[in-house]
Amino acid sequence: TQDDALSLAIRQRCSELPELVRSEIENMRLSYALEHIVGVLTQTNKYMEDRAPWKMAKENLAEAGHTLAVVIEVLRVAGVLLF
Repeated sequence: TQDDALSLAIRQRCSELPELVRSEIENMRLSYALEHIVGVLTQTNKYMEDRAPWKMAKENLAEAGHTLAVVIEVLRVAGVLLF
């Protein structure tokens, strides 16, 4: 399954998130670090609502799985950063 533009954008933002959060923490800007994390989570929530993998699974299980994989990766990264 190929990434669409939104999947790619979320994956890119997620890959940049650790460095962005680290930089904000080093500069004692904890609220900005949290804003970055919440921003990615908000974007991912909209992505999941728009893609509706629970509906997609009825017709295209692989695509639904891909959507969930993108979401799970964002949750993994956000969870580590919040820890």
